[in-house]
Amino acid sequence: MMKSFYKGILRVLLVILSDFPEFFIEMSFILCEFIPEKFIQIRNLVLSAYPSNTKPPEPSRAPPLQQLEVRDEFRILPVTLGNYSERISSIDLHTSILSYLNTPNNDIFFREICSKLVIQTESAKGTINYPVVNAFVLYIPSLVLRVPETKAKEYRRESYALLMKLLTISNAGMRETLLNSNNIRFPNPITFYFIHLLLNFFAVPEYDVIQEQIFRMLEARISVENPYPWGIAYTYANLSRIPKLKEKAYQQNTW
Repeated sequence: MMKSFYKGILRVLLVILSDFPEFFIEMSFILCEFIPEKFIQIRNLVLSAYPSNTKPPEPSRAPPLQQLEVRDEFRILPVTLGNYSERISSIDLHTSILSYLNTPNNDIFFREICSKLVIQTESAKGTINYPVVNAFVLYIPSLVLRVPETKAKEYRRESYALLMKLLTISNAGMRETLLNSNNIRFPNPITFYFIHLLLNFFAVPEYDVIQEQIFRMLEARISVENPYPWGIAYTYANLSRIPKLKEKAYQQNTW
């Protein structure tokens, strides 16, 4: 009975993906917060939507990111519905983020950001604040990609430094939440932002633990039936071209 119900849900979602992809594009942030983690195929389906007037290149044959980023059709920021900005501003997290980006490596602002990503009430102190972290992960690139050109490079560099520092000091649970791949979708500036972030970790040997977590996250996403989000497939294909990665124990017999 449940299997038939699940298949019915998939059929409905496939119709929406085919006929109304813009619905999934705009609603992805809201929908993914309600999709249980183990429902990978449904999550993939929602995140596989791309604008009906564009056609993403084949992930395994696509050119380097630098060439994709300059294409006019891939430079448009997607419309994302949801209250992620309000969640950030309601706890004044946006002030801490801007202060850090304007004053790199400032421990005071960094600690402020960290403290706002967890619940501070006595009954649940230190627990991951999932709604805030999900909003934070989307807010960062949305902010960086909208600043004036004079600040763009600096903000991008410092935002990557912030996220990499957060991931380095976090436990596995927080890393998994920060690394959630719900924003790696069709070719667009936010997808490119996160692909760069993930690939940056594989350029430095000492990030071995984070590399394994990223790899396993991507592997889980492509372990189910199609469709896959373009950005997930593209990132996985790029990792398969890193010679040293094939020597890692956690991915042997994968490629």
